[in-house]
Amino acid sequence: MEFEFRLLVVDDDEELTEIITYYLDAAGIAVESINDPKLVLGKLDAGNFAAILSDITMPGLDGLQMLEELRSKGHDLPCIFLTGNFTMERMRDAIRLGAFDFHTKPFKREQLVTNVSRAMEVSRRERRLK
Repeated sequence: MEFEFRLLVVDDDEELTEIITYYLDAAGIAVESINDPKLVLGKLDAGNFAAILSDITMPGLDGLQMLEELRSKGHDLPCIFLTGNFTMERMRDAIRLGAFDFHTKPFKREQLVTNVSRAMEVSRRERRLK
């Protein structure tokens, strides 16, 4: 399967995913989004993504639980978290799971684009090494 250089955005807030998609698309980053974190594993298994941008706090399955499940299934994509409820404990948990970066809500568009671009580049380099 050919590697498609896309970002998967995961957030239960549909309006926010539309805004993020607009910002990143304008920066030349191909984006696909979903609003249910329970669907992420199937989405990743069905296609190739370079990185994930995910909310931490979501109903049913939070971002940290989602990342833990992904890691247990062998998905090692860079994951950037968005959060409106930042705590040191959550940050430590995310780091333990291998989170790439964090952004608090509200986020700065330029900073988000820069960090997503970095994560995508790291993924591209790791893909070449494999």
